[in-house]
Amino acid sequence: MKDSHKIVLLLQKSSDPVRAEHSQRFFKTGPGEYGEGDLFLGVRVPHIRKLVREFRVSSSLPWKKCCFQNCMKLGSFPCFQW
Repeated sequence: MKDSHKIVLLLQKSSDPVRAEHSQRFFKTGPGEYGEGDLFLGVRVPHIRKLVREFRVSSSLPWKKCCFQNCMKLGSFPCFQW
């Protein structure tokens, strides 16, 4: 399994549907609104940072290479915010 796929699975596992729904309303993602089409998983930033730290330590790639490759792949994921 690729590293970026592992990260997405961890983030999806950490998702909070209630927080995601709130974020959808707060950031006005409805039709015709400024955030139209944005998707949220409802993961809080402190938790994302914790996952990144844990993943960075466990990765077999050098940190900068691992970070760049995964950021490029995660950038194409359909969720705007986690």
